[in-house]
Amino acid sequence: MENLYIARGEPGVILKIYRKILDVAPQNRFIMFLYAKLCLRLEMIDEAMDTLNALLASEGDFPGLHRAMAEAYIHRGELESAVEEFRKAFPIENIYVPFVCVKCQSV
Repeated sequence: MENLYIARGEPGVILKIYRKILDVAPQNRFIMFLYAKLCLRLEMIDEAMDTLNALLASEGDFPGLHRAMAEAYIHRGELESAVEEFRKAFPIENIYVPFVCVKCQSV
């Protein structure tokens, strides 16, 4: 539905829909997340950050949330904060990626 309204040049309609749902159910974390993602897409960075921070404060910790936070930090030019959020979204401490030499095949 977002794509339809954006393609028609009417992103305000979908923003209003999300806001009305949040007026009725302000703790609906799924709609909050969708609203924040749409705000990022429309480059409404401050609004997106406010919504994402509210999600984090409500114990909403999931990889997609941290990825969205990283995207918001990138828009703000806060690259160190973006990297930290990407690390939370994609933890790699326990991943082993073997290196194999293409010439001698040693590991």
